[in-house]
Amino acid sequence: MSSFQVFFDWQDEKSTIQKQVMSTLQIVENAATEAAYSLDETLAKKVLTGLMRSNSFHTARLEDDLGYELASTYRPLEPLSSRWLSEHIFSDLPKFFRLNLRRNNDLEVGTIVVTIDSGTVTNGFIRRSFRLIGTSLLSAMLLGAAMFMLFYVQISHPLSRLIGQLSLLEKAENDPAQLQFKQTSREDELGILARTITALWHKRKKLKVN
Repeated sequence: MSSFQVFFDWQDEKSTIQKQVMSTLQIVENAATEAAYSLDETLAKKVLTGLMRSNSFHTARLEDDLGYELASTYRPLEPLSSRWLSEHIFSDLPKFFRLNLRRNNDLEVGTIVVTIDSGTVTNGFIRRSFRLIGTSLLSAMLLGAAMFMLFYVQISHPLSRLIGQLSLLEKAENDPAQLQFKQTSREDELGILARTITALWHKRKKLKVN
């Protein structure tokens, strides 16, 4: 069940990441559009600096409408132990995202191009998944141990004692009075079995006497 939950969360996580990236780009869209329209490299640099405050991005570049670079910035990849797993699991997650900048909704003045740090943006999902699987395994082990103890105390151990008492019937010196099962006081199937065996044994002894 945990594996199914992780799988569906994985599908939702990919969609969520893409939406979050585009939402972040849209936050700086107006400032980036103004920088691209006026070819203001200083403003473009400020826009990208603000954008890179989000640790989701690895690189960012602002271009004008002809594709010339106005500004670019770069952040080294964080050393994460789970990066290899993230890159493997999210191999189909787009690394590049583009946002076309339009002035007055019709004139295209430039583009923002970013690459995401897939290890960082998916690290939270990886940690949540490991916690979920670990918790589920621990819960299953505890439940299994509890069920084992329950069956042992309620069924296995009393049944073993009943079998041990039945083995005494093989001795010829045992008489009906010596046949006493503690399980006869139980109200479950084991109690019914003990009472039935006791009744049959006494009936057998009576028939022998007659």
